[in-house]
Amino acid sequence: MDEEERRRKIRDFSFDKCKKGNQGFQRILLQLFGYNGHGKSSFINSIICAWFKSDYKNYANSGGNVKASTEHRMTYPLTNNIVLVDNRGCPTMTAHETGEIFAQLANLLPLDRRVKWSKGLRLPDRIVEAEPHVKGSGFIIPIFIYRNHSHRCPHSQESPEF
Repeated sequence: MDEEERRRKIRDFSFDKCKKGNQGFQRILLQLFGYNGHGKSSFINSIICAWFKSDYKNYANSGGNVKASTEHRMTYPLTNNIVLVDNRGCPTMTAHETGEIFAQLANLLPLDRRVKWSKGLRLPDRIVEAEPHVKGSGFIIPIFIYRNHSHRCPHSQESPEF
């Protein structure tokens, strides 16, 4: 299969064409999550440019630093049925922050809206308030983005350790 045929298959993907039908799914949500400033928005910019074969452009408003810049759960459709989701990152992954991340990844909070994290027991209230605005028809694929902060010399003969 050549590149154009692969692209066509991805572009034309629909759960309705699956052997067992759509089973309630309408689209794939590629949910990016991770620490603040680790490159979620930059990754989205790269994927969009590669998919649409365009020059690099800052579609996802990447800040290019470790300061959190994404405060909204933003969607970036690649096809009619495949969507990248840029979720708000977190500084440390405390128990409270992982609860907030879970709410984003489980699609319990609405897309294309600001995510204002709350302290204490406010998260369950926010989930209930968001219910009328949330589409539950997405097949969710979580993608953890992590930037390794150690730098190797580009001319080093050492091979990376895996």
